[in-house]
Amino acid sequence: MPHKFSEVASTRIRDLNSITPSVLFANRNYLKLWFNGGTATTMRWLELLAIGFFTQKATESEFLVAMMFFLRWIPMVLLGSFIGVLAERFDRRKLFLCGIFMLWMVSATLFVLTWCDTLEIWHVALGTTINGCLNVIEFPIRRTLIGDVVKSKELVPAMALDSVTNQCTRMAGPFLGVIIEGYLGIIGVYFLGLILHAIGFGLLYSLKPPAQKPRIEKKRVLTEISDGFNHIKTRDMLIATLVITAIMNAFAMSFSSLIPAIAVGELNLDTNQSSFLAGAEGLGAFIGALIIATRQFTTPGRLFLFGSIMFEIFLIAFSHAPELIFAIPLLVLSGIGHSGFSASQSALMIAYSDPTMRSRTMGVLAVCIGTQPFGILLLGLIAEFYGAPVAIAISASLGTVLLVWAGYKWPAIWSGSFYEPPNDLSHQKQDKDRYNN
Repeated sequence: MPHKFSEVASTRIRDLNSITPSVLFANRNYLKLWFNGGTATTMRWLELLAIGFFTQKATESEFLVAMMFFLRWIPMVLLGSFIGVLAERFDRRKLFLCGIFMLWMVSATLFVLTWCDTLEIWHVALGTTINGCLNVIEFPIRRTLIGDVVKSKELVPAMALDSVTNQCTRMAGPFLGVIIEGYLGIIGVYFLGLILHAIGFGLLYSLKPPAQKPRIEKKRVLTEISDGFNHIKTRDMLIATLVITAIMNAFAMSFSSLIPAIAVGELNLDTNQSSFLAGAEGLGAFIGALIIATRQFTTPGRLFLFGSIMFEIFLIAFSHAPELIFAIPLLVLSGIGHSGFSASQSALMIAYSDPTMRSRTMGVLAVCIGTQPFGILLLGLIAEFYGAPVAIAISASLGTVLLVWAGYKWPAIWSGSFYEPPNDLSHQKQDKDRYNN
């Protein structure tokens, strides 16, 4: 028996090592979704930072700048589960097309208002809120579609490659946002939105995913949401993934809101130095995502947990870095840990969910990601009394303790195998039709 198990494991490793980016890109459906993710996340990060600078210049209010970030992320909590149910009831591709068209309309409206010199701060706030609502479709729809079009054994490298794109845009988006807003004004940002959302719409219009199984039974929306939560309760891996996601977004991801305070108030950096500091974590995440995309991990739950802990630990060290030369390497290392978290997150949710429940569980994932704005408010409150370094250190320390607790509470997250999800044999049947379209 041990010999047989060893042969099976060796075969799996050989199969996994054959899954390269070129293999994934040979799947045209995946290529379209991957490229769409690039255009969407570029615009998301670019617009958010540019709006922050615009709001700061227009109002000179740090509170209103923070509120713009809050408005962008709070729809995750309010709408995540609801969008997940819609993604199960209706054609995911058509829902995605509607969402992208609405994003294009928001950019067009704000572009016209700016062109006519009638744009006001409440217009920007409303547009930010609407875009936040529409961006909720990322997890219940786009990433679920990725799970629909790739083979089950390709989920980790497919999500890792998608994560590489996300990390690239986290570096390029803010840089482009500052350049465009600085030289062209906010109108340049909305004009670029018109272009990128049009490209995304074209890619999705030509997408041909596997036929979505029609829903025969009809239930109330709240009942279906409840069914999604009940399904999650039966899978320890899903529970652990969601708990860790909530912890990370509340106590780790929110640290970026205090980067300006660290750069200016603690390290006394100029604009150019501050830009390097702001991009350091994204650089580390990009490096880590590249490594993950070219390697295969048979236990991504372990990668997910340990990457999260690594992220928190290096944030603690960064919070009291005395000089820029120490702060940047520490943020790069924290970013590498972040890549393990982001590359495994969606893959675990899709792999351990029944196909009929995937959109609903991804909707719950969006809700857990929505803890980030509350983390931002908590950090701001602590920083107001004790300073940014202490706030980041307290938040990351609490996050580390909670992550260790989650690993102890749900050992499946670090011991389970990605390719053997419990009670779900449908992957083998579905894999036969992945590339037919």
